[in-house]
Order: sequence, then C-alpha cells, then structure tokens
Amino acid sequence: GDEVRRWAIRQDEPRWLIYTPRGRYAEGEFRDRFPAVAAHLEPFRGYTKNGKTIGLDHRATKQAWFELQQAQEAYEEYFGNPMILWPDIAMEPRWCPSPGTAIANTCYSIPASDPFLLAVFNAKSSWGQLTQIASSFGSPSDGGRLRLFEQAMVQLLLPDPKSTIRKQILGISANATGISQQIESIRRPFLRFLRQDAPWRIATVGERLSEFWSLKPEEALAEALKRRDKHIKEPTAGQREHFLKECREAREQILESQDRITKLETELNIAVDAAWEA
Repeated sequence: GDEVRRWAIRQDEPRWLIYTPRGRYAEGEFRDRFPAVAAHLEPFRGYTKNGKTIGLDHRATKQAWFELQQAQEAYEEYFGNPMILWPDIAMEPRWCPSPGTAIANTCYSIPASDPFLLAVFNAKSSWGQLTQIASSFGSPSDGGRLRLFEQAMVQLLLPDPKSTIRKQILGISANATGISQQIESIRRPFLRFLRQDAPWRIATVGERLSEFWSLKPEEALAEALKRRDKHIKEPTAGQREHFLKECREAREQILESQDRITKLETELNIAVDAAWEA
C-alpha cells in the first residue's frame, strides 16, 4: 500500500511474484521453461531449522515442491488486467492506475482503467466526502489517516458531468498520470545509482533520500555519505561532485514536474466542483 501514490506507483525496483498454481506445469516443463526460478527455489525444498526438517517438500498440504499452497486463482484474471489502486490507509488522495499487478492486503483495487474515475477519486471534493464516511486514525483535518475500506468506498458519490467538463477532466487525468510516471522515470534511476554504484552502495536508502528532491543537493550528499557502505573506498572529490550534479539535475526536473501536477490538481478540483453544479 505504501507504494501506491497519487497518479503513479512509487516503486524503487520492480518486484516479481513466482506464481505457480497446482497443476499448471509438470515438473519437467517448469524446469525447462523457468530454469532460473527452479534454481532459486531448489535450496528451499528441505532444510533443518531448530532440529526440524521443513521446506517446500514438507508442507501441510499436498502439491509439487514448486507449486503454491494457496494460489488464489479466483483473483488471477483481476491481477492480470488494468485496475485503479489505492492504499487501505491514507492521509491524502492516493489513487493511481496500474496495467495489472498482484497486490497485498494493504492495498485495494477496482478492475477498471477509466481515467475519469481515477481523476474524480483524486479530487478534493471526493476526499472531503470520505472524511465524513470513512473511519480514521486521528482527526482527518489534523493529519489523521482515513481507512479506505470497501464499506466507505461504496458510499462515495460520483458526478455525471456534461461532455465538455468530462473531456476536461479526462485531459487533466491523462496529463497528471503521464507527468507522475515521468517523475518515476527520473527518481528510480537516481536511487538505483545510490544502491548499486561504488562508492555509495546504500543498502537502505531511508525516508529522506527516497524523496531526495525535498533536500538540497548538499543535504542529500551528507545523507548518502552517512548511509553508504563503509567497507568500500571513500568517495573522491570528483565522485562527490558527480553525485551533486546528478542529484541537482534530477531534483530540478522532479520539482518542475511536481509544480505542473499541482497546477493540474487545482484545475481538477475546479472542474469536478463544476461537474457537481452542472
């Protein structure tokens, strides 16, 4: 749920789910088609922990060692198709589109790709409704977080505007989504650089560096120096300057894009209010 942000998923690196329902593959076919996955799972077939043998060959139910015990196949068609996502707990609107993904139990979805619906969910007036409907941790007007369960979402009222207003809202939604995805295409490579490249190799980026654009480049450098792998050579003056240059360029692009989104969200709130009045 934490990775679901307004207009786009914020994920440092793509993650992959090994999805092997019972009876989907014979063992030979599984090994032939997915040799890397088979090699990854093999060490977990049987091992000893606290004097007891456990592992994929020693589970309570009967299935092949590479198969999932409970694959939840009833939801497979939903996870493979476009959807609108939101977290179960949030202190601001955080609806975003997804082309299809497996979600955990801290996230909810609607099997739809409607940019109008996405935009209305993210509008200020919809959030105002939800503050009156949903349960919360603390006061929503004072930094409290709403619990966005199904029983709250089904009570949310949606406008049905004239075609001109609907077209405007659709355009805002498309632009905000596109710009947010551009931000991710800038943010992710910079964080990958911090995690993988010497002399940084930061194992845990942390909350401050994960939003490095909110820091001055010099502050981001100080945070990176604090978190870097101390077992590798200290960064040279040239490497520090390279860090500052990369951080400055990425930061400027993200801040400019965020300003554009802020303006679009102001236009969205006006348009959705007009949709209610029409």
